[in-house]
Amino acid sequence: MEKTRSGTLLGDAVQDLSPQTRERILQALAQAIPATPGMAGELLRTLEQAVREGNPTLLPAEGRRRAEQECPVTTLAEQAVVAIRTLRHHLTGEDEQVELVRLTFISELLSGYVHAREDIAAQRRSAELRARMKELAALHQVISAANSSLDLDTVLHLVVRTVAEVMQVEVCELYLFEPERGTLVLGASVGLNPEAEGRVRIRLGDGVTGWVAQQGRPVAVADVRQEPRFLYEPTLHEEPYHSLLSVPIILYTVEKLVGVINVRTREARTYTPEEINFLETVSGEMAIALENARLYQATDQRLRQKVDELTTLQRVSAMVVSTLDLDKTLGLIAEQAAKLGRADMAAIVEWSPLRREPEVVASWGLSPDAASRLQQWLRPGKVYQQMAATGRPIAVRADDPTEQGKLAREFGFGSLLCLPLRGKEGPLGTICLHTERPQGFVPDEMDFLAVFADQAALAIENARLYSELRRSLEMKSTLLQEMHHRVRNNLQAVASLLNMQMRRVQDPQVVRYLEESASRIQSIAAVHDLLCQETLGVTTVQAVAQKVLEIASAHLSRPGLRLHCQIVPEQPLPIASREATLLALLINELLSNAISHGLANREQGTVLVDAYLADEQVVVQVRDNGEGPDAGNGGEGGLGLQIVRALVTRDLGGTFTLRRDGDWTVAIISFPYQPPRGIPGIELPAVPPVYARGT
Repeated sequence: MEKTRSGTLLGDAVQDLSPQTRERILQALAQAIPATPGMAGELLRTLEQAVREGNPTLLPAEGRRRAEQECPVTTLAEQAVVAIRTLRHHLTGEDEQVELVRLTFISELLSGYVHAREDIAAQRRSAELRARMKELAALHQVISAANSSLDLDTVLHLVVRTVAEVMQVEVCELYLFEPERGTLVLGASVGLNPEAEGRVRIRLGDGVTGWVAQQGRPVAVADVRQEPRFLYEPTLHEEPYHSLLSVPIILYTVEKLVGVINVRTREARTYTPEEINFLETVSGEMAIALENARLYQATDQRLRQKVDELTTLQRVSAMVVSTLDLDKTLGLIAEQAAKLGRADMAAIVEWSPLRREPEVVASWGLSPDAASRLQQWLRPGKVYQQMAATGRPIAVRADDPTEQGKLAREFGFGSLLCLPLRGKEGPLGTICLHTERPQGFVPDEMDFLAVFADQAALAIENARLYSELRRSLEMKSTLLQEMHHRVRNNLQAVASLLNMQMRRVQDPQVVRYLEESASRIQSIAAVHDLLCQETLGVTTVQAVAQKVLEIASAHLSRPGLRLHCQIVPEQPLPIASREATLLALLINELLSNAISHGLANREQGTVLVDAYLADEQVVVQVRDNGEGPDAGNGGEGGLGLQIVRALVTRDLGGTFTLRRDGDWTVAIISFPYQPPRGIPGIELPAVPPVYARGT
């Protein structure tokens, strides 16, 4: 016969019972059950049902039920023994089958219990594993959010939203610690008033959040209405929320407080150790991410600040060097130094080379009384000596225990900064700045202003050199004008002597020679007359031609000749004294040649002089409507034309041509143009652009 429950001792024992034995056991159980209270009686009832129904699974099921009820195994075993003893008391006689039932009763009961305990343990391990995986997934989600950006504000808002979502809470708020203030500032929140972010600050030790930050330990409050440390902040609109879990965010590698993270719910809630541990783990991971984001933000802000400082420095330096006027330069430096250093007063101080006395040469925002007090503070000379020795800025605060600090207090100053102005030959002076800010001038600010002071010193040196050069040029210009004046007077004296001689000579040929010589000398004198009126030996081709025409037409024109001389209007062409003297002789000779030869048989004539620049050559055309050169001498002409050719080719390095152009005789002088060298601060006539001209 096949067994219905293979491998079960009780099943085998029950199925093998004879009807008489089964009946005896059932009668004994019926007597024992009423006499056995508690768990033992319940166990006997289960045994009775199993024997009566022939169902061997009831006892293992009872063992499983006791296991699920967390009944200790020792208790179950004791009660099973009590049940068996009671049954033995009511079951008389010795029977092998009865004994087998009693033995298998305890075995099957405990077997079901053990199997149930193993299943429950497995289920618990599985549940714990699932919970751990869920916790790790939530932690990963929070860490991913924290590490998804280096922008601090973005990180804060991502973290609070993620924590609120994974912990299933209505509120999550994150405070950042401000070491310079010793306070916690609300950086981001979800579920609270968003306008409170960046505004609400909590001092260390104040409220639950401040206590957690100060003590470095988490606090879980089921109902904040029962927590004496809790302080309401109306700006947060936190009245609807009752429970609170607050955990510090600490960078444990350096024991540095980063902030505090809080979660809240509307209903009162007791937070489990697992929830507290989870939030502590989150805060530990967040500490690194938040510190990295904060460092990145600080670095980024510092970098932007440096770029702004360099841009400002470049702009200010360009402004300072935009003028060569010393007074304007000093005033600009004082004003820009005050603005760059956020100072309320600025002064540029020089020391007298002999007495080492401080003198304020430029200032901004400095009253006469403050200037006097500043000079008295500087007069002992220790600041000057220290700067001259080290070349570094000196910052002095009124609360400094030094002698300079004591003097600053006595003279009513808050914080003073002295920046050395260093030139090539030594110290030029100092820029003194004053502020009433409690922190005074910070090191980064001092370094930035020191760079500006170096640029300012260069601008001051350039302005001083320019001023000295201008004074030197003005002196040289005066001397040169005086020299030209004296040369002109001497030449005019020579010309006057020749004119006196002409009046005593009877020979017309000799008179003509003397006239030509006097005209040449007066032309040169006219050039010197122009040069003594101009600046540093510079005049124009047109001015020279105009003077020569005036002199030559007055001295060389013969009686009975109506001579009309004209300068063709052109852009003024500046030339130096040497070229001007040679050009005066050339135009004089050409005009003399035109009057003596071309217009010799005419009662009237016209002479035109045109000077211009073409292909980097000075071109001077002298036209007359006379008869033209004598073809018999090969165009070489007399002494005048020979002088012209020699001066043009030898002294000017140019060319000379003489030709007929219809009714006009045209003499063309061409030589390379050499513009006068520019003089700083001296305006020369504009040089016309190069343009093509027909010759």
